[in-house]
Amino acid sequence: MKPELKAPGTDLLTLKHDEPLSTVAFKFNLRRYIKGYNQRGLLMEMPYELRRKILYHNYSHIIHKVPLFDVDGDGTVDDHVFVTELCSRLDQVTYTKGQMVYQMGEIGRCLYILGSGNVEVLDKALKGVMTVLSPGAYFGEGCILGDVRRRENLRAQNTCEAGA
Repeated sequence: MKPELKAPGTDLLTLKHDEPLSTVAFKFNLRRYIKGYNQRGLLMEMPYELRRKILYHNYSHIIHKVPLFDVDGDGTVDDHVFVTELCSRLDQVTYTKGQMVYQMGEIGRCLYILGSGNVEVLDKALKGVMTVLSPGAYFGEGCILGDVRRRENLRAQNTCEAGA
């Protein structure tokens, strides 16, 4: 019988049924935050053209909906570099129907680019819908401009995907 080879530290990730709940919870949370590789680090080691193609493939469904980003080939090299860098920093997030994207007063940490679905902008009381944002809309840009507190309430009208 061959001995089983294990990577160092993987015994921390193995759950056993007779362990105390606190240990199981710790291992579960540890498992959630361990990444198998550094995605950004790997992308940055790749030649620019390959990195650009991979990122455009992963995020084109979001980026192509925003007229601000010219990625159809007729833009300058600087346009492509900007959009490639933007894509390298995007994380895809999904919100289900009725889930709050963010609320007024929260500290803003990212800009959102809506890829699919609709997002409602609500009044202060969270009752009335002021407007509905559709795919291609971007919101939360105040945090980039220096305004760290959110000034509006946003809720997913249906299942939404966005780049954050």
